[in-house]
Amino acid sequence: MSYWSDPVRQVPLDKVTGLPVRISIHEAMKRDGCRILGIPTVYDRVVGTAIRQVIEPMFKPTFEDCSHGFRPDRGPLTALKRIVIILKEGDLCVFETDIAACFPNIPHQPVLDMSIDIVNDPRVIELIHRIMRSPLDTTPEEPNLSGLHQGGPLSPLMCNIYLTGYDREMTAARFKLIRYADDIIVFCMTEQEAILAREFSAQSLANVGLEQKESKTHLRHAADSFVFLGYDIMLKDDWIRVRASEKAVGKLDLKVTKKMVEYTHGELKEVCDDLREIFAGWLGHFGAVNVSYQIEDLDVLVRKKVMRGLCKRDRNTVKCGHVKLPSLLDMWHTRHQQFQQRHGTMISEQKFRR
Repeated sequence: MSYWSDPVRQVPLDKVTGLPVRISIHEAMKRDGCRILGIPTVYDRVVGTAIRQVIEPMFKPTFEDCSHGFRPDRGPLTALKRIVIILKEGDLCVFETDIAACFPNIPHQPVLDMSIDIVNDPRVIELIHRIMRSPLDTTPEEPNLSGLHQGGPLSPLMCNIYLTGYDREMTAARFKLIRYADDIIVFCMTEQEAILAREFSAQSLANVGLEQKESKTHLRHAADSFVFLGYDIMLKDDWIRVRASEKAVGKLDLKVTKKMVEYTHGELKEVCDDLREIFAGWLGHFGAVNVSYQIEDLDVLVRKKVMRGLCKRDRNTVKCGHVKLPSLLDMWHTRHQQFQQRHGTMISEQKFRR
């Protein structure tokens, strides 16, 4: 086999904004607020995507129903729908956590052993192994001997494969688990059961060499609100409310602010194009499940910020109607209609009683 992958480019991102930060990789590794993505070359991404498309259907029957992250037929919406169903059943005590440095701590050999049982093709397994061993750009002569490159097309699938054992242990213990990659949430009837779930989860992860991140491990009640996948979920007056969290709103605000800081006079068209792209990206995750009043407030806030940042000529151009700024609300309405045609009523519009 002649294929060998090229070194993976490391890019530090700020966990709050999701934007790249201009610091060294060594400094980013010391900061808890940074996430380091490993970006393969275009050629290696094509190879990794092709392998994933071939083997992913083989693993689909082996995954548990509680796994929702990075699967073709699953996503944030399926996870949120499941959360609403569980809350309606009366499981209102919530244990939430995520896995500390999940991707960097996943060992290669156990994942390969699990893959061999399903794929049963030595050539494909060898390709997967070579992709996992892709060196980093900081040490291009040294193969990566442990951990997955967070940012590669194969890594999320490998993560799901490795954590399937954890899913099965939690499910077998009759815990109502929802896992999205390394984000974990468990619903229980009582606080004592939630404490037991926390201890059982920690032991199950320890069995595969992983651990819960203490700073992200909490026990809550649904009436006090909790955040999962960027959504704020709360039981209020016997109704379940689902909307974008304050942190998610802050991310949108920061991206718009950054764009207006970079803006210079006479770039109105470029500003509109970039804002449209920012709104589309945010609505891609938060638009399908949301409430209109939150979008309306955000639309007003963003428009005011953009208008204040424009030069006088561009501001007059917008006021005269010669150029129309992208509207977060209009884009949400379009997405809202498309979603209703495909899936029916949106979660946030359904008023569920316990």
